[in-house]
Amino acid sequence: MFKITIPSNVTHIYDHAFCGCSGLISVEIESGVLRIDANAFQYCGMQTINIPDSVVRIGEGAFNGCGSLKIITLPDSVTTLERLVFANCTALTTTIIGSGITEIPERAFYDSTALKNITFNGDIRTINNNAFEGCVNLEKLVLSESIETIVFSNEASPFMRCYKLYFEGGNEKYKVVDGTLYFNDTDKKWLMKQNPNEDINDTETLYAIAYDPARLADCSVIGIAEYYEDP
Repeated sequence: MFKITIPSNVTHIYDHAFCGCSGLISVEIESGVLRIDANAFQYCGMQTINIPDSVVRIGEGAFNGCGSLKIITLPDSVTTLERLVFANCTALTTTIIGSGITEIPERAFYDSTALKNITFNGDIRTINNNAFEGCVNLEKLVLSESIETIVFSNEASPFMRCYKLYFEGGNEKYKVVDGTLYFNDTDKKWLMKQNPNEDINDTETLYAIAYDPARLADCSVIGIAEYYEDP
C-alpha cells in the first residue's frame, strides 16, 4: 500500500495514469493540475483524494471502480464531469458537487450502491439518463429551480433502482409533490415514483398505476408513465 502526491508543476493527469493501482490508498493533488483525464484512477484502492481548486475537468471513468473511496468533494473550479466518472464506487457514501457543475453526465454514479448523501452547491440544469442508476441507498435529491432537462425514456431514467429516493425542490416543469417527481410536457405529464414495495416491471402496469394515484405507493420500480391529471 502506498500514497502519492502529485506536485503543482503537473497540469494534466493523463488517461489510465494510475489505472488498476489497487494498493494506492491516498492521493494528494497539489494546486496546478487542470485536468484529470479518462480512467486516470480507475480501479484504484484509495480511500481519500484531495482535488484542488485548479482542476476544471474530470474525464470519463476517472474514478470508476474505486471501491474504497468514501467521500468526494469537487471544488467550484470543476465545470465538466464526463460519463461514468464515479461509477461503481461501492463505498462512496457522500458527495459534494461544487458550484461550477451544471450537468450530471450519463451513468455518473452508476451502481455506487452506498451513496446516501449528495449535495449540489450550484444550480444543476441537466441530469442525464442513468446518472444515479443503482444508487439503492440514495435518500434525497434536491432539484434546483433552474433544472431544465432530466433525460429519461420509457426504458430508462436517471433514477432507476433508486429505491429510497425522495425528491425535493423543483420548478413548474419538474414539479415535486410529496417526494414524487412530476414532469409536465405540454399535454402530457410524466411521473417518477420511489419508495418501492413490490415488483412492477411492465410498461402496461405502469400506465395503469399512472391513472390510479392511490396505487403509487405500491410501485417498486422507478417508472415512467403517462399521467393526464394534475398531481
